[in-house]
Amino acid sequence: MRLMLTIRRVQLETLAAPQRETFVGIALRSLAKLFPDDARLADEKAMRALIHDAISRANEYDLARERELLLFIYLVFDQGPGFESRQGQSWIERLLRDSSLEESEKMDVIYTRLELASRGGRP
Repeated sequence: MRLMLTIRRVQLETLAAPQRETFVGIALRSLAKLFPDDARLADEKAMRALIHDAISRANEYDLARERELLLFIYLVFDQGPGFESRQGQSWIERLLRDSSLEESEKMDVIYTRLELASRGGRP
């Protein structure tokens, strides 16, 4: 007799919860290193909520690797939630939804274009 095991989404999320919290801690420490003087970091509860929200949104764009998740979190922290669909930045959302690109390519292009724009060039 063969036994079939079905794991529901809620159960899967429960299994992944400890790893998710470990990652949230990594993200908090990383943000503190990148933005050491930012007063927002003092509110750990708000920062954890921001990170959880950013992870959920990043998953909508098929970003799942640690590096790409952290890069997305940095953008949410620096530019605010919904940065990717703001006027003048809708190109970011289009890029994030481009299934022909690897997640690392998406983030590399976004950061390169934002860096160019910060220097006065076109994104």
